[in-house]
Amino acid sequence: MIVTPPGVELGRDGARYVDELVAIVSRAMGLKPGELTGSAFGDAEAAAQAIAAHGDCFVLGSIGFYAAHRATLSLSPLLALQRADKAPERYRVIVKKGRYDSLDSLKGKTLAGSPLFESARFIDVAAFGDALKSREHFQLKPTKRPLREVRALVSEKVDAVLIDGAQFVSLGSLPIFESLAVLHESHPLPSLGLMSRGSDRVKSLAPRMIEAAQSLCGHEEGQALCRSFGIAGFERADTAAIDAFADKVAR
Repeated sequence: MIVTPPGVELGRDGARYVDELVAIVSRAMGLKPGELTGSAFGDAEAAAQAIAAHGDCFVLGSIGFYAAHRATLSLSPLLALQRADKAPERYRVIVKKGRYDSLDSLKGKTLAGSPLFESARFIDVAAFGDALKSREHFQLKPTKRPLREVRALVSEKVDAVLIDGAQFVSLGSLPIFESLAVLHESHPLPSLGLMSRGSDRVKSLAPRMIEAAQSLCGHEEGQALCRSFGIAGFERADTAAIDAFADKVAR
């Protein structure tokens, strides 16, 4: 089974995207129809429960999901996500220009963003270098519509938005970008996009899954799908860096 990432809004066509992904990957792996199935989850715990119940899974998910569930689900990193600009992943706190001048000035204010679907402990480490406790410092507002929250910054209906690297690049092409300021930028984060869990069957299929995933965005059939998921492709995962980061989150 393929499980798609919690916290990612695929819209009304979410089920179709997953079906297309399963069909393309199945053909690339030389599997028979029905041997590989797929599910999408908007909730991380629901995804974790499905993975635990199914057993054999390839998981498209974040490093935050891995850090939260690597031990309980025995997850293994396979591939990192590749962004179009090749830049390392960073989180940024965006505000309306001139409204706030520091994270301290945001204390008690609302922080919105799609990364906030991750655990608060992950956000503390990944976004703020463990320098503050996000649940105590901000009023957290997870959202599947981050662009709407960013637009609300201009009218001061929202105090701040936490965005990932791909969202920051997308913002740069919008007229409202000139009205915004980066209040805080995280250190670079190790990237993860594909992981596995399960029996010897999964381990034996992993090389074919890796090859299929790495070719996904390189041909016409998969390019539109990759754009829907907001990725440029997959590359080798830095397992040591991923596990070192997950260790920090676990402390």
